[in-house]
Amino acid sequence: MNIRHLSAWAAALALAMVSAAPLAHAEDKAPVNLRAVGGANLGGTWNVGLAGLGKLVNDRYPGSTFNVLQGASTSNPLRLDSNGGDITVTQGFNTFAAKTGMAPYKKPLTNIASLANINDISRFQIIVSRDLPVNSFDELVEKKIPVKMDRGATGTLANVLGGMLLAEYGASYDDVKKWGGKLTAVSNNDLVGLMQDGTINVALKVGPGEQSQIQEMVLNAGVKWLPVSEKVLKAVAEKTGLQVGTVPGTFYNGAVGQDIPCLVDTSVMIVRKGISDDDAYKLAKSLVEGHEELAAIQPTWKTLNPGTMTQNLVLPLHPGAEKYYREAGLLK
Repeated sequence: MNIRHLSAWAAALALAMVSAAPLAHAEDKAPVNLRAVGGANLGGTWNVGLAGLGKLVNDRYPGSTFNVLQGASTSNPLRLDSNGGDITVTQGFNTFAAKTGMAPYKKPLTNIASLANINDISRFQIIVSRDLPVNSFDELVEKKIPVKMDRGATGTLANVLGGMLLAEYGASYDDVKKWGGKLTAVSNNDLVGLMQDGTINVALKVGPGEQSQIQEMVLNAGVKWLPVSEKVLKAVAEKTGLQVGTVPGTFYNGAVGQDIPCLVDTSVMIVRKGISDDDAYKLAKSLVEGHEELAAIQPTWKTLNPGTMTQNLVLPLHPGAEKYYREAGLLK
């Protein structure tokens, strides 16, 4: 090939590369149409947060639809696994249980994948009437106090963790009834009134931050927090993938009084494995680019940070989300 032909060939090649470059890097702006599954309360943390994510997605991919349906932490992974939704929020414990097939699930859930770790802290709290004559959960069990306990609905994280704590003492919910106690599951709407009138005097609760219904109990029902021994907390943490932390003594305007040892978890976003790689990519991109806006919409999610949202996830990332995180330099 002579120099003239070589030059012509090189020029043609360069032109082809320049012409193709925009096509290779053009961003897919097709809308995202997904079903989001939130929490049980329409105005709750997860529902508001997911609606905020829907806004971020629609801002970047106009015409997107992001319907937020009511759900519950434990059932949300099941909903996605059975194609009853596309994206949801749940507790990290539930992803551990879903992967291993341990209670509250009957078998491993194989149709779900991680999207992001919100990295908020949800605390398992044992809140009791101030006049209950015990100062720790250990003492309650050892003395076999006939309490009236809101243990949460069967299958909820509060219910499961309460049962696991009792098991470490060689007891169970059935034993609470044998001591003369009563068990029930109370809605957040009824919690304050039932604690106030004495229908219940123990409530097992899991949630992030300072929750409105607990603040109402502090103001209107007179409550205190029971610690659990470090040995028992560590034993349950090892079996569940949870951590040991505290309910800060400063919570609820100092009503907690002192740091109370407890089990802590984080909320995570998961998706159905069957959503397209493109949709998972766009979800991850929207979260990273819009995390500050999302924190303004749902302040509880201010812990959602691009630098940590891929860390400490039990389930593998969806391939589409993983692709975006690698391109953004958030995964090596």
